[in-house]
Amino acid sequence: MSRTTIALVIALGVASSGCDRSPGPAASQQSSSGPRSTPGLVDRARIDACAGFTVEKAAEILGVPPAALSATMRWSDELGGQACRYWSPDSLIGPGVQFLLEAEESPAAAAASLRSLRQNAPAGDATIRNVIGQPKTGPALVEFEAVGDEAMWDALTTGVTLRVGNVVASIQVSRSSRASEKNERDEIELERRVAVEVASGLRAP
Repeated sequence: MSRTTIALVIALGVASSGCDRSPGPAASQQSSSGPRSTPGLVDRARIDACAGFTVEKAAEILGVPPAALSATMRWSDELGGQACRYWSPDSLIGPGVQFLLEAEESPAAAAASLRSLRQNAPAGDATIRNVIGQPKTGPALVEFEAVGDEAMWDALTTGVTLRVGNVVASIQVSRSSRASEKNERDEIELERRVAVEVASGLRAP
């Protein structure tokens, strides 16, 4: 799935639901007492607050003024998590930062999600490239050390997937409003920087 496709999915979800921040399914798993007494479960308030990420932080990472971005934070039933979007209001292509925070029932379940992605990403990426006739230009997976509990970029989603405890974050960054100006290596590094910030916010006291 390309960055533009994911941007369209979240944008359409925002358009249909506005800024609804009502509790999602994970709320019952993370009551005010549950996460505090169960190791590895992230407090639901941190998820609802998009791990403390702000439009100012997105602008700093992208190298644009905060006024160039519009922030939307809401629970998305369509996507199954907290959608956090800091994006140009003028273009679906970018610039912008967006991520989805999904709370699994346990850290083990969240780890299993990343393990499945690791196993499927290379073959999935190869299949897509064969269909569209695009040659392989780089690695299918890039692992990041010391970012959350685990984090990686994969060519199948063209984004960074991060885990902190029972929460999986799917991160996408676009630096330009012009598709022709996109640079994969550059955007991987920007996504890693976002992952560091999100991981820190999810672990905040």
